[in-house]
Amino acid sequence: MSSSRMTRCIALSLGLAATVASSGCELGLLDGLQKKSTMVHVFATHHATPEDGTIPHRGGEGEFRVFETDDGWTVTLVKGFVVTTGITLHRCDGTEQSLDLFRGAVVEDIRTRDLGLSSVGAIEASPGDFCAVTVHYAPLDGSTSAEPEVDGATVYLYGVAQRGEESVPFEIRANSQIDVELDLSTIDDGAPLHVTGAEHFPIELTVSKTYDQFFDAIDFTDMPQLDMSEHVLAVLEGVTRVAPGTRVAPN
Repeated sequence: MSSSRMTRCIALSLGLAATVASSGCELGLLDGLQKKSTMVHVFATHHATPEDGTIPHRGGEGEFRVFETDDGWTVTLVKGFVVTTGITLHRCDGTEQSLDLFRGAVVEDIRTRDLGLSSVGAIEASPGDFCAVTVHYAPLDGSTSAEPEVDGATVYLYGVAQRGEESVPFEIRANSQIDVELDLSTIDDGAPLHVTGAEHFPIELTVSKTYDQFFDAIDFTDMPQLDMSEHVLAVLEGVTRVAPGTRVAPN
């Protein structure tokens, strides 16, 4: 292509889009200029199990969490941590895109404010639909936490359980990796998460978990440590949810 024709194509692509189709230009400049993307930002949070259509308050910032299990144990959770090591978004066409983590693995402290948000990461997403998201929970790799108990753990729980005259201290360390896939195919008013590339603000998703259910069905007097660890990871998989935006509905 001559330099004069290239100049003509550039001018047409920038200012005369209506005549591009008939100009014979083959540079595809207009298509390139129209390509856009939108940031998808994912947060993590935690809360107690909803009751009567509301999420109950179980303790303030930095306070122990106190709650009752389904077997009648009153649990005082002195320390609790859950480690998120990654997020993968799945497009409806089968392709995947992993988030860029802001600070590496997220060590979520259950003693921080319920429904408070921890930024996990974000991606620049091109237009299209997302049908699923996978949350990756895995052991914290290396001495990167201010809480040394968490190093090498996926979930760490420490406290005491009481029932009648019984009082049982516990320390549960789960160190296996689990990947929890969550459905996004109906998250946008019955439709998949949709990215147009023309959004003026980031699209936000919040991944939540209910910490008080970790101890349901646990008999603290006779359940071995290994069984407790496996139980906690199974519960974590079951109570992980995803919601649009930054508010978690009590459902």
